[in-house]
Amino acid sequence: MLTLIRNKNVKEKKMTKYGKLYEVNGRYVLQFERLFTHKPESVFRCVTDPDYFTKWYPFATGEMDLNEGGKIAFDDGEGTEYEGIITEYQPPVVFAFHEGADLLRIELQNTMTGAE
Repeated sequence: MLTLIRNKNVKEKKMTKYGKLYEVNGRYVLQFERLFTHKPESVFRCVTDPDYFTKWYPFATGEMDLNEGGKIAFDDGEGTEYEGIITEYQPPVVFAFHEGADLLRIELQNTMTGAE
């Protein structure tokens, strides 16, 4: 689950199968909630393992230091290489990083049937 900062001045839209869009302080935030039939440990490994990370995240090279403050290397395939910074790393619950001005935060919760 992608966690958001709640703001009473923000008009929240209903979650759809495609997600929910917010505007907070002039910036857009997109939230997704997904259910997995696997335990959080398995999902977390798929999200953070460099070999898997390159499969689901665009421009990822697989070079990453999995620690808070660690770097993630990106390459757009057209000559631009840049780094993201891991802001939270709490296995198997939270993985968050900045890519430029954008923040991606993944938070997993244990459920009766797997992870959310």
